Amino acid sequence: MKSVFVLTLTMLGAIIGVTLFSEIGPVFGFRHMEGSSAIFGFLFGLPVGTVVFGLSAYRYARDLDHRGLRRTVIYIWLVTILLAVSGVVYELWRTSDYLSSNQTAASIQFEISVPDGTSLTGPDAISISMESPKETRSASLGQVTPASGGAAEGLIRGYIDLYRVTPDRVIKAKIGNVVHEFRLELPARPRRQSEFGEWKPADRGPVPKARIRYKYWLMN
Repeated sequence: MKSVFVLTLTMLGAIIGVTLFSEIGPVFGFRHMEGSSAIFGFLFGLPVGTVVFGLSAYRYARDLDHRGLRRTVIYIWLVTILLAVSGVVYELWRTSDYLSSNQTAASIQFEISVPDGTSLTGPDAISISMESPKETRSASLGQVTPASGGAAEGLIRGYIDLYRVTPDRVIKAKIGNVVHEFRLELPARPRRQSEFGEWKPADRGPVPKARIRYKYWLMN
């Protein structure tokens, strides 16, 4: 019975260690969204929880009689089941507003057309981000094509990763000293789009206004 008690408490310690270290991972720079906090939990929480609970169980078992050990083991299993159920409920609640069930990033791919004469060169010429009540994400820029060769407008391509469910998303594009704002016409949980939508003028910005078109992509 002593070996069962020690093994049970050691397993419980391993579970608690992994869970606890996974949750505090972001404090040390390990993020939930990329799964790095879970790896942090296994690498550090598993050995810490196993050693601490295992040694404590071994020392505690020496001072209990057979009946006391049996009762303690039953209590531990009941607590373990309760913690497991609570953990599942908490995880469902914590991820309820993620666009993807496995917390991977969705993507807004966009093209922004700017009027001729807009400078698209220089280290700080372009800064684009998406803002919502739940998150702010910087854009990754792709090809930037200034207006030339008869083209009346320059073109900026890029994408923005997003994770959270919300109907209020705004892309802010700072081009030179001018800020253009585009309110995305997407539902809280958009459907995947294989083609770009229609061009839409900026909701806020100078005249002539920049235009945007975009599509939503979710990798499951």
